[in-house]
Amino acid sequence: MRRIVGEIHNETLETIRMKIKNKYLGISIDETTDSFGRYIANVVCGLLDTDPEEAKKHFLVHVAELEKPDHAAIARCFDDAIKLSDPKFDKTRILLFLADAAPYMVKAATALKIFYPKAFNISHSWPPRSMRKDSREQSKSRPINL
Repeated sequence: MRRIVGEIHNETLETIRMKIKNKYLGISIDETTDSFGRYIANVVCGLLDTDPEEAKKHFLVHVAELEKPDHAAIARCFDDAIKLSDPKFDKTRILLFLADAAPYMVKAATALKIFYPKAFNISHSWPPRSMRKDSREQSKSRPINL
């Protein structure tokens, strides 16, 4: 079983490597706490492309347990994800870094700018929990047409 999972993991990574090769990327990191109280960082990469079909493609490339959620751990996680995706990836092809506006995320983005010079950081903050809850309740009553 373990061998099969390892093979599937390697095949999936190779597929991702082929799809992101020579493409411009946006990277997003989100840190959360799991049900056991562990700090988990999820790294998603998406293609930045003028073709709408290509621009829809995004991949979960790395999940890491962090000792503590600080700027150094986030920066290491970002760099590990890039190396895992493709060790020879051209760092100037990462144009966007999307993260929440937590101070340690902003500090990580500043530190990463040294190694990823073209990456533009967008930090966002979530609305208060009560607003999100109201929004979810309202959306349940209205159908969404796409």
